[in-house]
Amino acid sequence: MSVSSLGFAVRSLRRSGGFTATAVVTLGLAIGAATAVWSVVDALLLRPLPYRDPDRLVFISSELPRGGYRHAPLSGPEIADLRERSRTLAAVAGLWPTTGALVEDGQPRPISLGLATANLFTLLGVEPAAGRLFVTEDEGVGAPPRIVLGHAMWRERFGADAGVVGRTLRIDGGWGFGGGSFTVIGVAPASLLLALPADAGVPPTLDAWIPFTGDLRDGPRSQYFLRTLGRLRDGVEPQEAAEEVHAIGLQVESEHEEYAATGRGF
Repeated sequence: MSVSSLGFAVRSLRRSGGFTATAVVTLGLAIGAATAVWSVVDALLLRPLPYRDPDRLVFISSELPRGGYRHAPLSGPEIADLRERSRTLAAVAGLWPTTGALVEDGQPRPISLGLATANLFTLLGVEPAAGRLFVTEDEGVGAPPRIVLGHAMWRERFGADAGVVGRTLRIDGGWGFGGGSFTVIGVAPASLLLALPADAGVPPTLDAWIPFTGDLRDGPRSQYFLRTLGRLRDGVEPQEAAEEVHAIGLQVESEHEEYAATGRGF
């Protein structure tokens, strides 16, 4: 560009300052939006999922056609049904996203929580960034209250200090979760990303994880809240598992009269 052309451009911008500012801001917003969209596409669609053998993972939902739901959660007894009857699934895990508050010095700070079956991290095939993740003994009636921190919360609130493992944190609960004092046993890896279907209602990352301390098998069959994941056995194709899970759903529906009004299936 020549000096005269540059001078003309500068004078033009001065005369239309408002338009120029608007254009610059609009361009900045567009670039920011495009960057954000690209980040999501890159994380969810282009990069391999950060799990062991991710092509063996499946999302299991139930159908409530009379209620208009195609991807409804499952209940605790239904997860037990799948674990006991499936020959195509090596493991089945459930999680429930909810909220709570981390209480320090009497001040509550809202956090997102994932209440999960103890085998969730094992099913995904992830390793801890510090400490350990859940084991079978961490779940169920009488299990001591334990918590795994999400990586972002560990870094932002605790400075990525591995010394937080073993500390006791006070977590106040919200709907359906009573809260209490929990011992930190580990930290989830930074790569942990929950790429579940949008209508599952599960955010990609959570601040902390707590294992279920009740017996899910004894819960009401009509209490649908568990987002359910499965891992296929070696040699099993997804379609084969889908057909088996559907058949199990029909069996369960025929065995329990409370399903008659829902037309429920897996």
